Amino acid sequence: MDKTEKKETPAPLGGAGQKRRAKSGNNADAPSAPTEQPSVSGNTPFAQGNTPPTPTEQPFAQGNTPPTPTEQPFAQGNTPPAPTEQPFAQGDTPFAPTSTPSALTEQPFAQGNAPSAPTATPSAQGNTPFAPTAVPSAPTEQPFAQGNAPFVSGKRFAAPAALKKDLKAVWLDIACVTLIALACITCPIDWLAKYTGKNLAAALIRFAFGGAGVVIMLRSGFSAYLKNFRLSRRNAVTVIAALAIAVNNFPVIGSATGAVVFDAAAAEYAAYAAFCLSIGFFEEVFFRGLVFALSLKLFNAAKSGVFKAILTSSLIFGLVHLVNLFGGAGGGAVALQVGYASLTGAVCALLLYRTRSLLWPVLFHTLYDVGGLALGSVASGAAWDAYTITLTALLALAATAYFVYDFIKRPAEETSEQV
Repeated sequence: MDKTEKKETPAPLGGAGQKRRAKSGNNADAPSAPTEQPSVSGNTPFAQGNTPPTPTEQPFAQGNTPPTPTEQPFAQGNTPPAPTEQPFAQGDTPFAPTSTPSALTEQPFAQGNAPSAPTATPSAQGNTPFAPTAVPSAPTEQPFAQGNAPFVSGKRFAAPAALKKDLKAVWLDIACVTLIALACITCPIDWLAKYTGKNLAAALIRFAFGGAGVVIMLRSGFSAYLKNFRLSRRNAVTVIAALAIAVNNFPVIGSATGAVVFDAAAAEYAAYAAFCLSIGFFEEVFFRGLVFALSLKLFNAAKSGVFKAILTSSLIFGLVHLVNLFGGAGGGAVALQVGYASLTGAVCALLLYRTRSLLWPVLFHTLYDVGGLALGSVASGAAWDAYTITLTALLALAATAYFVYDFIKRPAEETSEQV
């Protein structure tokens, strides 16, 4: 029974077989290199216990040291990059603690911070439009504000040196215009009067000088005075008040009472009318169209400057009548003439300032001379009596009061209003 149950043990392989078995056993025990052993799903590519490759060649396992921040995005909880390379989180300051903020002109200020310098930020509402260190543009570059005289030709003066130079030039222009007017007034007319008569000869000379004055106005930029003939309703009141003074200069009461008699021939009336018209035309062209317009350039365009221009041109116009002293007139008569010529010159300047037209000063001046020069030319008698003096004084006071009130109260921008 022992012989039947006993199994025969196979004999071990000998020789080459044993060597092949040993070689096969050795290959099964040694692990393959990481490059030849595929990784199991979820396992690391290198065998457990082996040394991993360097971090630059092997992605690091969880818990290993990450690469440097410049090469590896930091994991949660790691130190972020430097503030200069990491956008700041909400609530952080926009500048790194170690960084110096840029100048206020280069960095928009956060809410609550001080604004940038006045030269770099637009002015807030209510502030001045210029920075404290900025100089506003010169008046030659700045249009004058509403209410200034829109008809003053020439540019505003930019600097004190230029202002002084230009003022001298304006005064020189005024002096030249005045000398031309004096040349006309003192021009001898006897050589022409023997052909045309005294009144007509004087009229022709004044019309010639007045025409030259018109050319000067056109060349000087004052042509607008010669083109505007429209009249606003409010300016019409000013014109009517002035014409009432001119009409009152007629010897109306003397003619009605017989104290004044018009005894000239019909041709003399025509020559006399031409003479009075030539005076109004010539003197208004030179003393209002030129002297007054140039005087406006001497002063500012506010009402105070306009008042000074009216006063200056009127005084020049009145003083020109001193030449009558060389014609044999008495000192008292000439002084009276200088006084009322200055007043009538102020009225004419105001008419030009309000209407912007030379037509109305010429009309007023012509009518005023027609009434005032009648005695001795086309009429005879005594023009002045108690009633005439009283009426003239009352009318002059009323007209003057209206002129002053209108000049002070009326806004300057309404001056050029046309209806």
